[in-house]
Amino acid sequence: HASAYALTLEREALAVEVPLGKQLARGEISLPPDEVVVEMAHAIEDGFGAAGLSRYEISNFARPGFHSRHNTLYWTGGEYLALGAGATGFLANASLPTEERTEDGAPRPSGVSGGVRYENLRSAPRYLAQVAKGELPESGREQLGVEERFAERLSLGLRLKNGVALDQLCAFTGTSFTQREGALRLFEKEGLLVREDGRVRLTRRGMDLHGAISARLL
Repeated sequence: HASAYALTLEREALAVEVPLGKQLARGEISLPPDEVVVEMAHAIEDGFGAAGLSRYEISNFARPGFHSRHNTLYWTGGEYLALGAGATGFLANASLPTEERTEDGAPRPSGVSGGVRYENLRSAPRYLAQVAKGELPESGREQLGVEERFAERLSLGLRLKNGVALDQLCAFTGTSFTQREGALRLFEKEGLLVREDGRVRLTRRGMDLHGAISARLL
């Protein structure tokens, strides 16, 4: 198994300001243009493929049977516990306010709910002190509504080689599928995505534009 992510230095994405990010802001270093990054990604995919590691997620490659089961929970909306200082966890099916509505203004279907993302204290001494007192060592919680969960499931699902069952996801979250049909047809015509067996998956070219395609389908 191997992971290959493009270098990210933005403070917004990392939640902290790293030394290289400061150098970038001061103009002391520069990052390659998007075209070069895409060429690098293709070269990596081809190289790993020749070694028997297939791409199963935009930035992850593995031999058959060796994909990351843990990370797959993130990409498919599964639950996971936060164990250890600074760890992040997610609990699905947390209750939502009763006034939540679908995009058409109707009450959401029964059983549709959001979730809670929580983060543990980053300081190990504080974390251990809370645990010793029998208290949850959390630094904060974020309530996710149906819209947030839909956005995450769509964006993360499209990162996977086998894509996402968008029609089912729309039905489950009370989100309009027909409003996205035009964009889907356009992307399909441009060779950026494929629809088969009820799923929407990005092509190699589509994965190069994952962020833009996800934003359009939201």
